[in-house]
Order: sequence, then C-alpha cells, then structure tokens
Amino acid sequence: MQFSCEIPNEIASEICIYSKNVREKLIEELNMICGFLINNIKNCKSNIETNLNVKNDNNRNSILKESVKQLKSEFMLELIDTLNLCWENCILLYQIEDCILTHPLLTYKFDYFYKENYNNLKRVIANETFITKRMLECFLSNNQKIIFLDSLLSPKWITNASNNYNFEKNVFSLFSVNLKKEMIDQIEFWINQQYKIIFSDFEWFNAETEIKKKWEKIDGIWIFYLKISDKEIIYKYNKKMKSFINCIC
Repeated sequence: MQFSCEIPNEIASEICIYSKNVREKLIEELNMICGFLINNIKNCKSNIETNLNVKNDNNRNSILKESVKQLKSEFMLELIDTLNLCWENCILLYQIEDCILTHPLLTYKFDYFYKENYNNLKRVIANETFITKRMLECFLSNNQKIIFLDSLLSPKWITNASNNYNFEKNVFSLFSVNLKKEMIDQIEFWINQQYKIIFSDFEWFNAETEIKKKWEKIDGIWIFYLKISDKEIIYKYNKKMKSFINCIC
C-alpha cells in the first residue's frame, strides 16, 4: 500500500531521504530488473511445460498436477534445477513488490508519468508472482501445500532427493553500482541535516503511527540491503530514525 499522498508535505519533505531524481532512477531500474526476472520465469515455465507436454490451456495448472502425479522420480529430478530457478526469480520479483514498492515515500512528488509507471509495475509484478506461485505449487511434495514468497528456504518438490537450500541473493544486488552509490550518498547527507519542523505540532504525526512504522520498517530494509560499510553512517541513521519515531526533535 502506498502512503505518500497521506503524509503532509511539510513532514514528507523532512523525512524523505532520497531525492525525486534518485527515486525516478530507481523506478527505471526496477522496470528493467522486472523485465529481466519475468523473462527468466517465462523461459523456465516454457521449459517445464514443454517437458511435460502441456500446451497453452486455461486449465494448465490442473493438467500440470495430473502430469506430475504420473512423473517418474528420475524425470522429476531433471526438472528440479528449472523449478528452483523459477522460484528464485519469483522470490526476487516478490521482493520488489514487498520491500521496495511499499515504501511510503517512493512516489513523493512524482509526476503523472512516474506514478503510472509505478502503478503499472505493481500490477505486472502482483500478477506474475501470483501466477508463478500457483504453477510452482503443482510440484510441491505432499507435506507442503503452499509456497510462501517471504521465505528464503527452497520448497520441497515431489522427489526423494534432499534439495532444500537457503536462497541468499536479494533484489538490491541487481541495482546498478551508480544507483546504490547515489542512494548511500543521500543517506549520509540526510542524517547530517537538522529537522526544520517540530513533528508533534502536526495532528497527523500523533495519529498515524502505522504509517510511521511502515516507513521505519521499509526504510530499514533498504539501509540493510544497501550494505553500507561505514558503521558511523548506520549509527547516525538509527539515532535519527529513533528520534523521528519518538518525536524527539
């Protein structure tokens, strides 16, 4: 859920770490990353459906389930690498939806073009992750019925082989070096700036605790995955974040 339109401009201008220009670059890179991941997923799906002789059909998941039941374990082992690759790309796609597009100030001061870009990105990702998740669940072992996209432990496929592993990659690793550098530079600039307003003067500040928590959580995830090596920056960031949440200005 996007909250930027609900945050008063006076507050948003103080707490928004990243400039409009950097956030627009982020959206542009996310579009490219999204296209890359979806293309990988489609190639995996095509490979799986070709191997199982499943043609384009409205009931393809039902057909897949029936085909899987009749698979020999040796043949299933050949599909594991493709299933894992498909799942990994789906996880990365979901991370965009869950950890980036939910940032409360991502679209702050965006014009119509970038807001439409953002909304389209949300729709495309939500649709692709849902469809891919349902397809992959056709291959789950009997003791696992659902895939949770916030879990980094690989699913248990229908096979006797022990193939579980922890997926350690995250979508932030796909950002360009230049974008990550610009984001880190702006974090450092933001933590050294003094607040120009007293947040407690705003009725919104005392009422919208959920929005504050959302901003703190998502922004913290960004900081963590940007892998800032300077511990002093992290210390100052955490201190300023705490002062904002507790309204010590």
